[in-house]
Amino acid sequence: MELQGKFEQGSKGITKPVGADPNEWVLAEVIPGQSAIIRITLPQASITFHWVFEPITTARSKITQEVKLEGEKLDEYGAAMKTLKQGIKAGMNKLVTAIEKAYNS
Repeated sequence: MELQGKFEQGSKGITKPVGADPNEWVLAEVIPGQSAIIRITLPQASITFHWVFEPITTARSKITQEVKLEGEKLDEYGAAMKTLKQGIKAGMNKLVTAIEKAYNS
């Protein structure tokens, strides 16, 4: 995952899944310290990733993610969504590692 700019609404990024073409995305909404929505635009559909950050302690937070596929051609993306679902846990672990690294820098 590569963020091109600051973690703020409108910033863009690229994710390169293993064995797949890169996906370009945009931060559609960011509420600092609370939540973010990432949107990947597809032909006649879009995928949104809604992250919610919940403080547990002053140094730890819980991150939850909701993934939605929306649009006219949902059936055409069924196989890709199954593959995406299989990689979500690993992807979230990478996200946590990147956040921890940035926090501890």
